[in-house]
Amino acid sequence: MLGYRALSNDGDLPQSVLDACLQHHERIDGSGFPNGLAADQIAVVARMAAICDTFDFLLSKTTATAPLDPAMALQHMKAMDGAFDEDILRHFIESVGIYPVGSFVVLRSEKLAMVIDVDPKDHTRPILQAFYSLSKGERILPHRIALTNNADTDEITGIADLSDLGLPEDGLLREMIFLSAFKSKG
Repeated sequence: MLGYRALSNDGDLPQSVLDACLQHHERIDGSGFPNGLAADQIAVVARMAAICDTFDFLLSKTTATAPLDPAMALQHMKAMDGAFDEDILRHFIESVGIYPVGSFVVLRSEKLAMVIDVDPKDHTRPILQAFYSLSKGERILPHRIALTNNADTDEITGIADLSDLGLPEDGLLREMIFLSAFKSKG
C-alpha cells in the first residue's frame, strides 16, 4: 500500500504500473492481499508481476531461506495451487524454459551441467556448460553442449543435487561457470 500511494502521488505513471504495484500479492484464489481480489479482479499486469516477483524471491537468499535453483523455483511455483494465473505461468515457463538459465542439471551421460542459454529453436533443449562427472566423482574441463546440435543422445534427466560434491556454493559456482562459458577468446 505504501508503494502504491507513493507512486500514485507521482501523478505521471500509467494505471498498469500502479495496478502491478498494488495487486502483485493478490492470488487467483482470492487469498492474497491487500484486498483479497480473485481471478479477473486482478489486473493482468499484476498477475504477470506476481509470477516475476515470486520467481525472483525464490532465487534470492533471505535471512530465512536459501535461494532455490531456477528449475526448482519453477517446480515450487507450479505446486502453489491458487496462487497464479495458470495461462500466464505457462507462458512464463515457456519463455524461460523448463530449465531456466542458471539451473544445474544432470545429463544422461552422468555429467552435471549448468544451463547457460536458451535455444530459440527449442526451449526444451537449452545450451549447457558441463563441469562435473558423476561417474568419475570429479570436476571435468568445462565444455559447452548445445542439446539441439548434440550428435549423440545426451539429454537432461533432472535437476542436479550438488550437495556433498565438494563444489563451491551455488552462487559462486554459477559465476565461475558463466565466466568459463563466456570468456573472451582473444
